[in-house]
Amino acid sequence: MQRTKVVAFDFDNTLYTGIDWTKEWAEFCKKGLRFVFRDYDDKMFEQMIKDENLTNYTSNGIIGVIQKYNKNVEDWIYFRTINDCELDYSNITTIDEEELKRFAENYILYIVSNSTQKDVQKMAFLFDIDLSLFKGIIINDYKYGAGKKFYEEIIKQEGIQPSELFVIGDSEQNDIIPALEIGARGKVVKDCNYKMEDFDL
Repeated sequence: MQRTKVVAFDFDNTLYTGIDWTKEWAEFCKKGLRFVFRDYDDKMFEQMIKDENLTNYTSNGIIGVIQKYNKNVEDWIYFRTINDCELDYSNITTIDEEELKRFAENYILYIVSNSTQKDVQKMAFLFDIDLSLFKGIIINDYKYGAGKKFYEEIIKQEGIQPSELFVIGDSEQNDIIPALEIGARGKVVKDCNYKMEDFDL
C-alpha cells in the first residue's frame, strides 16, 4: 500500500551536486558577515570569528551569530540577495531527468529551499532542471533552514497526514530532523544519483 503522497526535495546538493562549497562559500560568508559587522574594526571582527569558531559556515549558523551579537539579519539577507558566490559549476551533475519524471508521475512534488527564488530559477536554468514537474517551490530567502513550518505548510495545503510526506535532502539537521519531528518521513542523500527505489516510499 502506497504511504507517500507528497515528496519534498531540498534543492542545493539534492537535485544537483558537485559543487565544493568549502572554500568559496566560506569566503563569501565571511564577506557577508563583514558587511553585517561593518561597525567592527578588523581586529574586533577577526576576534569575533575566532571566538565563534566559524569554520563550518551554514546559513543557520551565520544567522545564530548575527542574532547573538544583536546585529541585523536583514543585512545578511540583503548581502546574499545582491551578491553571487563565485562557485565552480564545471563538475555539476543533476538528478536524472527521466527519474525525476518518474517521481512526478507517482507523487506530488515540492522543492523546499533555504535559497531565494532568484537562485533556484538560475540554477534550474543553468542545469536544465524542469521546475514544471514541481507543484510548489517553498523559499526561505536565506533566513533559516527548512524547519517544521514549511513541511506543515505542505501538509495543510495538500490535506495529507504527516506520514504521507517524504523529504529528501542532503542535511539531516536542516532537512530531515524537522520532518521527523512533525511525523513526516525522510532520508539524507549524499548526491543526486539516486532512484525512486532507493527510498521507502
